[in-house]
Amino acid sequence: MKNKINKTLYLLSTPLVYWQGIVHYQKKQWAKAEPYFKRAVVAQPDHAYSNFKLGMCFFKRRIWEQAYQYISTAVSLKPEVLSWHVQLRQSEAHLRRQSRFVLTQTASLEGFNKSTLSAAEIEEQVLMKQLERNVDNPEFYAQLAQLHGKHNKLWQALDFWKEALTRQQTNADWFYQSGAIYEKLQHYIPAAEAYNRAIALMPKGKVPADWYYRLGFVYEQQGHDNQPDFQKASQAYEEAIAADKKLQAKKFGIGVFHAARRYWKEAIAAYEKTSQISPSAELFYRLGFIYDRNYQWPQAEERYQTALALDNRPEWRFRLGLAQEKQEKFAEAAASYQKAAQERKQYTPYWFYRAAYSLEKSGSYQEAAQWYLRIRKDSTLVSTQKVSDVQSSHNAIFALEVRHRYDMSEAGSWYELGTHYENLQDWPKAQDAYSQAVARSNSLNSLWYYRLGFVLMQQGLFAQACASFRNYRAMQRPHGTSEEILSTDANYAEAAIYSEYYSVLNVIDKTIVYESFAGQSMSCSPYALFLYMFNHPDYQDWTHIWVINDPAKIPEEYKCYKNVIFVARGSDVYLRYLATAKVLLNNSNFPPCFIRKPEQKYLSAWHGTPFKTLGRDMEGRFFEHKNLTRNIFQATHLLSPNPHTSHVLYKRHDIHEIYTGKLIEAGYPRIDLTLVQTSEEKAYLRERLGLTDQEKLIFYAPTWRGTHDNIDFDYEKLQQDFDRLGRLKGAKLVFRGHALLQAALADMDLNVTVAPDDLDTNRILGVTDILITDYSSTLFDYLPVLKPLVLYMYDIEEYTAERGLYFSAGELPGHKCYNSNELIQTLQDILDQGVPSVTAEEHQLSRFAPYDDGHVSERVMNAILYDDYQGIKVINDVPKDKQSLLIYGGPFMGNGITTATINLIANIDRSKYTVTLVIDPGSIINDETRMTQFEKLPQDINVIARVGRMDMTLEDRYIHGLMNQRYELDSPAAKKILKDSWKQEYDRVFGQAKFDALIHFEGYNRFWAGVFTSVNDGRKTSIYMHSSMKEEYQLKFPYLKAMFGYGAQANKYISVSKSTMQRNQSNLAQPFNIPLEKFDYTDNLQQPEQTRILAAEPLLPEDEQYFQGTGKVFITIGRLSMEKDHAKLINSFAQIAADYPDSRLLIVGDGALRHALSQQIAELKLENQVHLLGLRSNPFPLLKKADCFVLSSNHEGQPMTLFEAMILEKMIIATDIVGSRGVLENRSGYLVENSVAGLAQGLADFLAGKLTLTTYDIEEYQQQAINRFYHLIN
Repeated sequence: MKNKINKTLYLLSTPLVYWQGIVHYQKKQWAKAEPYFKRAVVAQPDHAYSNFKLGMCFFKRRIWEQAYQYISTAVSLKPEVLSWHVQLRQSEAHLRRQSRFVLTQTASLEGFNKSTLSAAEIEEQVLMKQLERNVDNPEFYAQLAQLHGKHNKLWQALDFWKEALTRQQTNADWFYQSGAIYEKLQHYIPAAEAYNRAIALMPKGKVPADWYYRLGFVYEQQGHDNQPDFQKASQAYEEAIAADKKLQAKKFGIGVFHAARRYWKEAIAAYEKTSQISPSAELFYRLGFIYDRNYQWPQAEERYQTALALDNRPEWRFRLGLAQEKQEKFAEAAASYQKAAQERKQYTPYWFYRAAYSLEKSGSYQEAAQWYLRIRKDSTLVSTQKVSDVQSSHNAIFALEVRHRYDMSEAGSWYELGTHYENLQDWPKAQDAYSQAVARSNSLNSLWYYRLGFVLMQQGLFAQACASFRNYRAMQRPHGTSEEILSTDANYAEAAIYSEYYSVLNVIDKTIVYESFAGQSMSCSPYALFLYMFNHPDYQDWTHIWVINDPAKIPEEYKCYKNVIFVARGSDVYLRYLATAKVLLNNSNFPPCFIRKPEQKYLSAWHGTPFKTLGRDMEGRFFEHKNLTRNIFQATHLLSPNPHTSHVLYKRHDIHEIYTGKLIEAGYPRIDLTLVQTSEEKAYLRERLGLTDQEKLIFYAPTWRGTHDNIDFDYEKLQQDFDRLGRLKGAKLVFRGHALLQAALADMDLNVTVAPDDLDTNRILGVTDILITDYSSTLFDYLPVLKPLVLYMYDIEEYTAERGLYFSAGELPGHKCYNSNELIQTLQDILDQGVPSVTAEEHQLSRFAPYDDGHVSERVMNAILYDDYQGIKVINDVPKDKQSLLIYGGPFMGNGITTATINLIANIDRSKYTVTLVIDPGSIINDETRMTQFEKLPQDINVIARVGRMDMTLEDRYIHGLMNQRYELDSPAAKKILKDSWKQEYDRVFGQAKFDALIHFEGYNRFWAGVFTSVNDGRKTSIYMHSSMKEEYQLKFPYLKAMFGYGAQANKYISVSKSTMQRNQSNLAQPFNIPLEKFDYTDNLQQPEQTRILAAEPLLPEDEQYFQGTGKVFITIGRLSMEKDHAKLINSFAQIAADYPDSRLLIVGDGALRHALSQQIAELKLENQVHLLGLRSNPFPLLKKADCFVLSSNHEGQPMTLFEAMILEKMIIATDIVGSRGVLENRSGYLVENSVAGLAQGLADFLAGKLTLTTYDIEEYQQQAINRFYHLIN
């Protein structure tokens, strides 16, 4: 009753305009909802929900300051709504990235970890803060359980459910949710208990049918802890069927519940059983559909045919066609599709498309074309043309062709021309016009492809017509899934559509794509190469595709050419050309979805000799170069103008010794534009820039400051400089800056000429008498001109500190000026001397421009097109006598696997092996602990940071969804799709980089396991196991079933000790069909000297307190997770604490169990003796100072901390488990029974002086371990 009253009061107090906003908000129309919520806030400022919804409208559009403002107000009005705290914390986290913003309202957020940015971690922090204030509130435990369950942290979710249900045992839904977690872990006995408790708590007749079904399911299945109980399962299923009101279970049986969960295997078994008892047409159709969705196409076809024999429904026949088409039975598929399309009352264009597609695939091109025509109700032109009489068409054609004499660039004019030619039945000219239209259309205009197909048909060109009709859709191949995501997720759509085009479109000879600065202009080296190709008589039949985002920036002089096409980056036609162009040229990067086809040539031509640091040398920019590195791996040719640039590209972009393309050190084509200019062109350029015959041109071209999105320039100083420079006698100042800077200057009254956007910088350099620049690569382009260069570096110290430079001022040619007075005086001196020429030696041409002679474009194109490298230095540093290793080491969490990864990489012999590490940068950059670990890596390795998302088609996405749900696939067809998609991802990330062995060292990440094991070309793949994986699988990570599948595909499945290998082999080989010979082992490597150096560092001041007094100090180091069982250790210590009150236990590490362990310590009243120290970037001073290291784990692979304790000659007590036994036996330390009593006895024996320290030879161990590693990878 109270809740109803509160709800009524809430409704009455809500401004009416709020509800208008809600209509748009629920449709995710954030911008449209915003003004309504604003009006609601104005009308009632203290209405919390209006403030929150308004804040979320900004949040969804990433306008963080306003989002924070309104959500903060909402939280202050209703602090009890915890979900709002989460959104507030997220807004704050994003704002903290924007350094200019200063938070003014942070009182509610104090004490939170500011480096944690994910929504889940923010929500967890909010809930944990609430829990600390009210430790017995079951609601907070339940919310934490739900949060962890949502993010698949199953064992953590169970811990919180146990706490919640201990405190409140009357909530049926909580028992049900805890049962669902047990079920995911395949712990079916407690799952059944939880489901039974949930059902018992519900009123009779109110139990959801799904609850009974879930109970029956866990009784029926074989789990980790049970045997199936089919009788109880049957009883529960009967209850589920009786309670069902949605799924028609009474008609079709329990299979409907399995099908609703996409549990296809179980659904098939249930439906097959039901079909034996009460067969029906719809049941057979449903059975066919389940086989269909499980990619068992022959079985699907058979069941569909059985269903259709009993009841002829067009929808069923369409699915039959799909099953046949997926088996490449194209003639049968076409017949099924045709019959379905004709018989369905509702006109369904896609069904006609599939019929035509199948006919085309069967080779029946004429019939296919006829069926393609039917994808539109009306195939005639009448409804699309503006005029229909012949004379009007002649007049329109005349006008359009006149227009095309000066502008052919607009797709719409070509389409209009095509319609008039089609109206006149001039089919060849209509074909040409429509072809030109689709070649230029940024969007996928289906009608245009349709009309092209139509006019091709009229000429009897049926195969070509089919090809055009097929392009009516982006997604051409059969997939059987919804296409809705293509319209709701633009990033996915780009990757998916490109992947489709990559697969279905062929490379077109004599086509070339040019892209400069992501489509900003026709400029730089791509422009120079275009001019060479465009003007050369041998290439007049080539088609040139320019990527230009803004049509206003297309030079008028090139609009009138039929073979020059302009497209926008990211458009549909852009993706088509990426998949079909024979040659691709880019001075930056193609998007992350791009994969070069084997028959394509790709030149990556970086835009300038680097003065500013690039790649790994860029401070504070964590792998900002990742897509450039990825593009280089795709490129057949990498262009460099000089040895310095070659060094930076090779050594600082993580391609050293693995890039298999050709780095051609050839000069820069764009400098041809500077050096080769006719007198007429020079006169034209001077006229455009407003120079008189007597004036000298001073060109001021500084680099940008700030970021690519935010230019940070001292405008006041710039204006003062312009005023003084403009007063120089006998010279004219022309300025060119970053596009954003020039836009900002546009509204200012300045005494300067800004260079027109359509004039390329290098063309201006050709008529420049004096260049002023600073840290821009323009200075190197200007050197071959042999005219005065002035470097105006007034902020060199600040810029060097912020951005980093490769050269000091003294290393570079030119005059150096550090303030405006020096600049003016230098320029005046040069002008007074008549602008004297500069020698090649003074400009260091042999160092910075050794190849730039005005003919670089010709040599570069000869290299790309003909493999003619005359006059070019070709560099390929892939050594023939070294093996190349690719390693995935995980997200660099503060754990033993990370330590082992770092140690392994540090120990690999670089004279025999090239080492490359691949990372997911997003999993590292926002976590200080992970960044600290990552920075411990040796600096002499390549690190490839993955960028972008997988190029997954709709079908790929569906199959990955199935795999992520059950961690296995049933059909060979589905498995092939999965493996092929992983291989495509390998190609997308690594291109043709050279790797001989792929090592999944972390051993848990399914993504990289799939990618690595998809490679079947002789390269060796291995996956590591750092623990006894059966326990990891059964207790924590059900997804490891997928890892075991990938392990069966790898060449080696490697454990980190012999005893762990034997255990894994025994537990995994038979259940998961992993051949015995694939199991092997190699011990983890250590860094003894580095450990000793780190241990010698002083303790942190706050840690000194733990070592005061005479009592012994025990220490353990490791993440706070269930397998480490710190709770057992604390209970053991409690048994001896009273007898040794001065003794202490230090627990170094962090994790999900911190809160529970804190509670345990408090309950045992051990706050003065047991201390949770959290994570430490260097725990070794603590370990060295402590008296005894203790390891309480229940299972481990090869505990790294035991080795570190032995290196520091510490006494060790460890539970007697396989991993610890493998480390300590015949070496050092003491093994005790894995129990509270066993550990307590070990601690007591040490305190009583009964244990003696022994040491071992770590160097011998190291040599054996590294030799075995080499043996395995070779």
